[in-house]
Amino acid sequence: MTHRDYHIGSFTDVDDRWGSQLWELLNEPETIRTMTRASDEGQTAAEAIAQLLVDRLGMQRNQNRVKQFTGHLIKQVMERRGYRHVGDRRCALNPLFTSAARYTHTVEA
Repeated sequence: MTHRDYHIGSFTDVDDRWGSQLWELLNEPETIRTMTRASDEGQTAAEAIAQLLVDRLGMQRNQNRVKQFTGHLIKQVMERRGYRHVGDRRCALNPLFTSAARYTHTVEA
């Protein structure tokens, strides 16, 4: 299912409450810079913006479904900017995530 500019997938249960505000925040220029910088340095995009998600949206560590939806949306944002998923990693000492996806920039031949 597509909603606005993003694909909802199986997250219809959390989209109404979280979708618009997450999508807007994830597409802010500074958020994109933070996620792409982290990815370029081998870190995860989600880890890089975890505190922002807590501070701005009040996201909490125990909201597993919302965190999964966030990862689903981050993937869409990153792919639209030429990044691809290359694996997952554990997040140590993160206020929100215990694991997250890593992305690398796709080089055009």
